[in-house]
Amino acid sequence: MVEDAATHDLVCDNLAVSDLGVAAYLGVPVHAPDGSVLGSFCTIDVEARTWSDENQAVLLDLVASVESEIALRAEIAEREEAEAALRQREARYRSVVENVRDAVCQTDLDGRWTFLSPAWEAITGFTVATKAGACRHVEVYAQRLHDEHDAVAGMAGSVTDITDTLRFEAERAARERTEEALRLKTVLLNNMSHELRTPLTGILGFSGVLVEEAPPDLKEFAHLIDRSARRLQDTLNSVLDLARLESGALELQPERLDVLAEAQGAGALLEPVAKQRGLSLSVQCEAVQATLDRGALHRVLYNLVGNALKFTEEGEVWVEVGPGAAPRSVVLCVSDTGIGIDEAFLPKLYEEFEQASVGLEREHEGSGLGLAITKRLVSLMGGRIEVESEVGAGTTFSVTLPAEPPAA
Repeated sequence: MVEDAATHDLVCDNLAVSDLGVAAYLGVPVHAPDGSVLGSFCTIDVEARTWSDENQAVLLDLVASVESEIALRAEIAEREEAEAALRQREARYRSVVENVRDAVCQTDLDGRWTFLSPAWEAITGFTVATKAGACRHVEVYAQRLHDEHDAVAGMAGSVTDITDTLRFEAERAARERTEEALRLKTVLLNNMSHELRTPLTGILGFSGVLVEEAPPDLKEFAHLIDRSARRLQDTLNSVLDLARLESGALELQPERLDVLAEAQGAGALLEPVAKQRGLSLSVQCEAVQATLDRGALHRVLYNLVGNALKFTEEGEVWVEVGPGAAPRSVVLCVSDTGIGIDEAFLPKLYEEFEQASVGLEREHEGSGLGLAITKRLVSLMGGRIEVESEVGAGTTFSVTLPAEPPAA
């Protein structure tokens, strides 16, 4: 804990103090389950300050959460190893048990059956007297038979119907492939979150500076860099949000909201986009209260209004909010005078990465995830989304949400 870095003997010469202006620091080490230190959670201030007990408690709570997560992941890894070992033991045990129920058989040197156990009929469907078989899938375990002079006299073994085993193994292999795909997807998304967000934040920061300070002959390039970086950021955020929704990691935090104020806020946020495209954007709302997740509601409004602006070349976009026809419900309608949606595309409207135009013929930028995320968020809040559209005339998306959370 450093309250005044400039006068602290250990850190006063640190480059963070002189170059970055760090004046105060509070850090707590993060430990692995074996007690080794992995890193730290820290917070800084650009002014000297006294760190309160509350400041320290918050940081300690964060570290406790991280250490719990690390310990949980270690426990899961150990459990997976234990389950793998258990599966191996179960396989050996199953082999022994199944052999007890196998059809025991013997043949002579010419391959003629000399003995068949009663299980032959259960496995093959043929009687022992016929000494023939036509079962679905079998495995034969055999060894040579020797006579009293140690000469080979025939074969002894067992026949096992492995049809169910093959099906089970195929199902298990498919399940393991699915689990591995999910694990790799999680690893990929975690890497994307860290490896892409960190440099992207720097790019956005410097692109903003370039837009403001670039000479006139470079302004266009600076704006292009800034737009491209923000588009990449939107795509990355959409992919990560969709992954959180699919994995169930997104937990809603319902609170009492003034839906009128939230809708007006979303309209104000996108007003500059509308002006840039020469469109009229209006919000027509009745005062209505609802218990909803603020972030999810914002994302639904932002996605729908943003889509309407993107696909409207001229005219207007308007938002209507008010009580729904169903008791204790709220309806959000986003309408536009845009290009409309082809009826053939409507079944794919909410699918991931689906867009009406693709490849070199694509007319509008985007990741194809906005409506997929919107539909999932609406469903997560207990609502439904509907669309009415006419090519060349415009589109209306209607979202109906419960004004009160469902009873326990």
